[in-house]
Amino acid sequence: MPEFDDSKKLEIKNRIASWDRTETKTAATLQDLHLTREEVERLMWDTRGRWVFSGDNEYEERRKLFYNNFKYILPLAIAVCHTEYDVQCFLKCIYRLHQRGFKVPFAPRSGGHSTAGYSTVQSGIMLDLRELNDQMFDPKQNVISVGPGVQFRDFYRVLDSHGRFTPGAIFPDLCVGGYMQGGGYGFGSRMFGMNCDNVINLTVVLANGRLVQANEKVNADLLWAIRGGTGNNFGIVTQVAYKTYEAPQFGAIAMRWKIDTNDKAQQGAEVMDLMQRKFMGSNRDRTFGYMVLFHFLEEDDEKVPYLLMRTVYIGKYGTGSDLLKDLIAIDGCEVEWEANSSYPELNSRLMGYDKYDNKTQFTNTNIEDIPSQEKQSRFFKKKLGIDGWKAVIDHFRSAKSEFNCLPKLHTEPGGAAIDDTKRGGNAYIHRNDDFNAFLNVYWKDNSEKEKALCFLNKWLEIVGDSPYQEAYQNYPKPYVDNWSQRYWAEYYPCLCAVKQKYDPHNLFRFQQSVGSDGGPCPKDSMERAKGLLPDLAEHFDKPIEYLCP
Repeated sequence: MPEFDDSKKLEIKNRIASWDRTETKTAATLQDLHLTREEVERLMWDTRGRWVFSGDNEYEERRKLFYNNFKYILPLAIAVCHTEYDVQCFLKCIYRLHQRGFKVPFAPRSGGHSTAGYSTVQSGIMLDLRELNDQMFDPKQNVISVGPGVQFRDFYRVLDSHGRFTPGAIFPDLCVGGYMQGGGYGFGSRMFGMNCDNVINLTVVLANGRLVQANEKVNADLLWAIRGGTGNNFGIVTQVAYKTYEAPQFGAIAMRWKIDTNDKAQQGAEVMDLMQRKFMGSNRDRTFGYMVLFHFLEEDDEKVPYLLMRTVYIGKYGTGSDLLKDLIAIDGCEVEWEANSSYPELNSRLMGYDKYDNKTQFTNTNIEDIPSQEKQSRFFKKKLGIDGWKAVIDHFRSAKSEFNCLPKLHTEPGGAAIDDTKRGGNAYIHRNDDFNAFLNVYWKDNSEKEKALCFLNKWLEIVGDSPYQEAYQNYPKPYVDNWSQRYWAEYYPCLCAVKQKYDPHNLFRFQQSVGSDGGPCPKDSMERAKGLLPDLAEHFDKPIEYLCP
C-alpha cells in the first residue's frame, strides 16, 4: 500500500464524501459495475489512482477522445492510473469480475486517438493511462524509457536535450502507448525505421495483473506481437524502452503545388508519378523522410486544393532543395521555406504546431470544434502512373462542390530503413511498399455523412482496392472488411498463438481484437506460428516469465 501525504488523504476523503452526496446515483453505478462500495474505496486507498464516476468534476474531460465521433460514448467509470502498480490493481479488479461471471467491458487509453474509438467503452471501465508519462534517459546505454502517456512533443524534447533521436509521430500530441503498438510512422521512419522497430524492451501488465518484461531474451514472442499487434490485445504496456541514435543535423523543406485547374491537376499527377517512381519504396536513400498531403487551403475567402510536400532531411541548409530538385523543376512548384533547426522544432513547423508554446498542454477538451470523420487506409506496391494519380487528384478536387467539410488525403512513403526489418520481423508486417495512403472525410451535419462515405468508397474504387490489399492497423475502423488479413495477412495466426499464451481467457477483447468473432483464430495457430517464425519457436514453448514470483 502506498504512503500518502495529507493532501492525498484529503482528496480521497472528499471524493468518497461526494459519492455520499449522490448516493443513489453512485449505488446504481456500482451495481452496473458489479462492485461493492467497499471494493472501490479499497482501491482508492491501495493505489495512487482513483475512480472517476459520471457527475464527478473530472469525468467529462477524462472521457473525451480526440475524435468527435465518440463524444456520446459514456463509460460507467474511469480508472485513473498514476503508476504501474495502479494498473495492476485496477486490472486485477476487472479480472476478478470476469472470473465471477461479470463481463464488464474495459478499454485502456493514453492519447485517445484511436480512429475506431477503441480507447473508450460504453457502459464499462476506461483505464486512463495519461498520468504514466515519466521519461528516463540512460546516457550509458543511450536508451530512453517512457510511459504510455508520454506525448511525442515531450519525447522529442527530452531526446534533443541529450543530443539523441528516435523516430516517432508526426503529430506531437500523439502518445506513445497506442501509436507504438500499431507500428508508428513518422518523418524519421525512412531514416531510422518504424517507431516499433526501435523498441528493445517492454514492461507489460497481463490480464491476471502480473508484471512481465518482453525483450529478445525474455518473453520474446510477446515483444514480437506488441510491436505492431495494436493495443489492448495481450496486456497493458506500462513502459517502453527505445534505442536512440546520435541526432544528426536536421533540415526541413516545405513545398506545394496548386491543383485547382485541370492543367495544374495534371502537373500534380506528374509530381506524384515522379515521386512514386524515384522517391518512394525503391529509393534506398535514408537521409530524408516526408509526407504528401492533399489539402484545401483558404485563399481570398475561397478553399483551394493543394498538393503539399513536407520533408525532413539530414544535412546542411540547401540539402533538401538539391535532393528534390527534379520535383522542384516541375512547373507550379512553390518552395515555401527551408531551414535547419532541431527536430522537434522542424516537425512542429511542418505540421502547423509551431503556433503553440512549449507549455501548451494538448488535450481533447475542444472536440466540439472537430467535425465527425471516417477514414480508410491502403498500402500500395503498384505504380499508379500519371493517369492513375490524375484520377485520384480529380476525385479529391471534386469534393469542393460536394461538401461543406472538405476531405484530406495523406500519403506516407515507404522504403529505405522501413525495409531493414524484414516482413514478419515484428507484427508490423508492411514492408517493401511504395506508400500507405489514407483518406479522411468529414461532416458536421449528419445529412452529409452518407455522401461522405460514398466519396470515401469511390476513392477505394479509383485506386483499385482488392480484398487482400493491406491496410494500416494504426488507422482501424470497424467497417474495414477482412481486417485481420489487411492488418496482418499471413502472420495473423502468430498473433493468435501469442494471444492464447498470454491472455488465455480472452480478457482483452474488442471489435477487432485478435481472436474476436470478426477475426477467428485458426485451430492450428501455434503450428503455423512456429513455421512462420522459426527463430521464435522455442519461445512459444517456454512458460511466461514473470518479474515477480
